Amino acid sequence: MRTLSLALLAAFVVCAPARAQGDAAQADAAGAAAEAVTAAAEAETLATATSRLDARVKNPMTLSDRQLAAAAVKLEPLGSWQQPQPRLAAWNDALISGLRSAPLAAVSARLAPGLGLGSAAMQALARDWLIARIGGYDLGKDGALAAVRPAFLAQLQRDLAAAGHAPIAIEIAGRAFYMGGDCDEPGLASLLSAAPDRTVAGWALARGTLCPAPGFAALASPDHRTTVLLQLLITGEATGIDALPMADWLLQDGRLARIDPADAPHVRLWLTRLLIGTLLEAGMADAALARFDALSTDLRAAVLRNAMASFTATVDGAQLAFDDTRPSPRLPLAAAMVLGARARDAQAMLAEDPALATGEKLLACVATWQAQPPRKGGRNDDPCGMRAASGDRLLSDALDHAYLREAIDRTGADLYPLVEIAEGSSRSGERGGVMVALRCRLLAEPQYVGLCRKGRGEVARSLRAMADRDAYDRKRAEPIRAALAGAGLPGWDALTARYEALRAATLAAFQGPDDEPRFIRWAERPAVEPEPSPFAEKPLPPELRSPADAEAKDAPWPRGWAPLPQGFAPLRTDRSGTFAVAVSVSSRYDPSGEVGRGAYWVHVSRDGGKTWQAPLPTGLAAFFPYVAADASKLRLLDGETIRLEVRVDLLDTRSITYPPVGLHTRRTARDLYLELPLAALQADSNGDGLTDIAAHHLLLDSPAPLAPFVVGSDLATCPAKGSPLQELRALLLGRLFGGRQDRAVLEPINRPPGAMGFGWAQSPDAQNGPLFIKGDAAAFACLRLPFPALVYSAAGEEALQRKSPDFRLLEMPPMIMNRTGTRGFAVWSFGWTGGTTLFVQNPDGTWRSVEIQSWIT
Repeated sequence: MRTLSLALLAAFVVCAPARAQGDAAQADAAGAAAEAVTAAAEAETLATATSRLDARVKNPMTLSDRQLAAAAVKLEPLGSWQQPQPRLAAWNDALISGLRSAPLAAVSARLAPGLGLGSAAMQALARDWLIARIGGYDLGKDGALAAVRPAFLAQLQRDLAAAGHAPIAIEIAGRAFYMGGDCDEPGLASLLSAAPDRTVAGWALARGTLCPAPGFAALASPDHRTTVLLQLLITGEATGIDALPMADWLLQDGRLARIDPADAPHVRLWLTRLLIGTLLEAGMADAALARFDALSTDLRAAVLRNAMASFTATVDGAQLAFDDTRPSPRLPLAAAMVLGARARDAQAMLAEDPALATGEKLLACVATWQAQPPRKGGRNDDPCGMRAASGDRLLSDALDHAYLREAIDRTGADLYPLVEIAEGSSRSGERGGVMVALRCRLLAEPQYVGLCRKGRGEVARSLRAMADRDAYDRKRAEPIRAALAGAGLPGWDALTARYEALRAATLAAFQGPDDEPRFIRWAERPAVEPEPSPFAEKPLPPELRSPADAEAKDAPWPRGWAPLPQGFAPLRTDRSGTFAVAVSVSSRYDPSGEVGRGAYWVHVSRDGGKTWQAPLPTGLAAFFPYVAADASKLRLLDGETIRLEVRVDLLDTRSITYPPVGLHTRRTARDLYLELPLAALQADSNGDGLTDIAAHHLLLDSPAPLAPFVVGSDLATCPAKGSPLQELRALLLGRLFGGRQDRAVLEPINRPPGAMGFGWAQSPDAQNGPLFIKGDAAAFACLRLPFPALVYSAAGEEALQRKSPDFRLLEMPPMIMNRTGTRGFAVWSFGWTGGTTLFVQNPDGTWRSVEIQSWIT
């Protein structure tokens, strides 16, 4: 039976229907259309970019006051995402508004007294501000006007000196320079170099730019540290478990004394909501409850509100803007109570919000709508009101409330509907660790083990120690932690030690034995070295070498030749009498996703190209390390040997990310060719219909656990009719056959910086290739499929990475079904695209399927 399955695999190569290819008149129309669309898009992109640069490339530093004013009144308002401080935002609005009816000098003179500056200093800073806003990113460190940025910095430094380094002047100048740069730019810190009081200057610069580092020195100052700590929390520079000790420290007695008494209650409530919410998200249920229980009755009621209105508070003598979009912690607090054996308290807390009772109706609506087939043009209806601004929160509340009702009432109901809705709506219904813990206590059936492992793992990743986090997170968080440790904050060391112990204990509760203890980026992993080629590599004779910058021209398909089978893109052809050969590219045995370029195949004809023998895989994946030339002075045919000109362009697997950006090579060489004897390409030692090269490439000649399970190879021992679960699995695999490669767009390799329209390509066709699956072979036993499928273990997947760069397998955990077996879903992923497919049994026993969720990187 294994031989029959392998024969099916081989037959898919031989019998795939041909694709119109022929001569120039039969060129692939779809490909030509795609190229035309790409060319048009690139032309439009270039035209748009050129137009933008033509309009803005002029150095705004050379504009007169009148020209600056004329350009300024056309600017978009400062967005809330830019987070300007209230005083700075109000000054900007007054400046732009005033310029609509008065010259810059007059407007500056009118605004100067309110900021405590002289008219001349105000006018100079206003010019700087307008230059920065008009110049935008073009004036940034990587923009079209980057060459004038040093002169702009020098001008800012002079104007700051003229303004006496007043805090508001530092805020204006700092934000003006920051608009086109980032917090790491050395020029930003140079704005403080001549300030008479570096602590105050750093405090002001941190306020103006949202960059925390300039304000670190102010942490040691009781008169300024409150602003810096609050700014870290407001901007999200300190978030998650890093925010806990800061919020806690500020809430201790006397720590809010530098806040205006009228504003302090609002800030205390904001900090309390942040602290309790963060504890719940981190899974620290007992700590969150202890905080909540210690609050006064009024403060508890305020904490439980759904949102807190935005407000402004005067802190350290200057205004800070606060926003709070956090949902009410009512549901996760109730979950913490249930986990702490306080079900009655949880029930009372839920009863205080009667709106939660409407969630059951919403869930029923979503479950019905989710199973409906999509209408023509997509799902454009919204029968359950989910497109409202509050739709996400309402559904999350409904799911959480349903879990809580079951946790309190213990009815033993089937919780499958809640799991399906959460999966299909892309709304997990959880608010971090506490809700994960509650759900996984309830979802005790074996089919939910994988989902709970995933949910707990996500919480565990948020609790990693600093040394185990990803490099980006460490770069942001480590300087903040070091500055706080060295600031001499009273009681800081003991407070952080307590939170570190809490973090470690909570991590231990959530982390599974298979979870990675630390984050490892692709760039931190060892580069994958491709398996050595079995073919001789030789230097190209000097007289046959082409210039490196020679432009390749697409050769027409030889007249009278039959097209290649579908899924093989021609690259080179040659002929000697009636002996014709072609070299093509295909992803048939090399599923490419958004990274790989397929591999090279050889096609042989003994009747002058009228008919083709079975395609022969070379096992040579593109860019791993070879790239075949699409034109060469070296003839392809040399008797019964293929001589293929190549260059080495080894893709650095450490540069692979999803979505793929910045792909690059790590080893190159030119002027080479490979000798591929036809006898070696055609060899089939065991006569199973697959060449030795194909069997080796797919690990079929490897011992366990590397060798894949060939789906269908066990049918001789299986019952005549499979189980319903097998039927559904076969239906799903049929939907996924071909690997969804039609969705993939390949990221260019070695794309020049800034060349956004460079080298994009469509992924090689894989519609007729085998389906490569990662999973447990037992889950695919006795499965009848009309196409070849191979199931690999984790060890097999790792071995495949040496065959082709980022060899992508379909991952499909076990299907999840309701208890009656009439409805279920499967989550699947190719790594770069994935989704969730729902199956619903019809009254006649047949099944219908709906893709209820999908994603692509």
